[in-house]
Amino acid sequence: MQGLEYAKNYNYKPSLLGAVLDKMPYLGGYRRHKRAMDYYNQVHNDNPNLTIKDFQGERVHKGANASGSMVHHFSERYQNEVNDSTIQDIFRARSLVEDRDNPNKYSYSNFVEQDDIGVVDQFVRGTRAGHSVEDGDALSHAVDPFNVVKFQHGARGLFGIPVGYDAQIKKNPGINPRIDKDYFRNQISEGGRMGVYK
Repeated sequence: MQGLEYAKNYNYKPSLLGAVLDKMPYLGGYRRHKRAMDYYNQVHNDNPNLTIKDFQGERVHKGANASGSMVHHFSERYQNEVNDSTIQDIFRARSLVEDRDNPNKYSYSNFVEQDDIGVVDQFVRGTRAGHSVEDGDALSHAVDPFNVVKFQHGARGLFGIPVGYDAQIKKNPGINPRIDKDYFRNQISEGGRMGVYK
């Protein structure tokens, strides 16, 4: 059972031992994270063997329409006669790739850098069940008609103890899992705004 059928029938019921492990510090968050990743793979992921980086590396598909824009804004403003100046250096790159045969399959990349510091690095992907949002190389959240999955990524600490991991799978409160792609097209055509999809 995969896809929307899995999402519709999802109901986590831990055993007595599982319920105890879920309440343990560090381990509980790591278990929730693994459970959420498994849910994501079952519901959204067409190919669970591909990582997030693999998906981002396969943004252009055969038979796809692509659009995008890049803007580099550099300005210097003098504030007074003592040669006090403010320099603004902003680079923006946005792109949208849409599958011609499947309107639900698309990818939108939004990158903003200000003064050589990354401000936005976001990747939105249309999935078979809805959409997912990634910040940098990390999966942020995914939405399908039945549930919303949110991720908090961590790392291995001392002695390999998982630290900082957590996740939650909650009923969809009414969020449309299918994003109107005109939102992304408008972001590309505007070029000037530092818009982040949430």
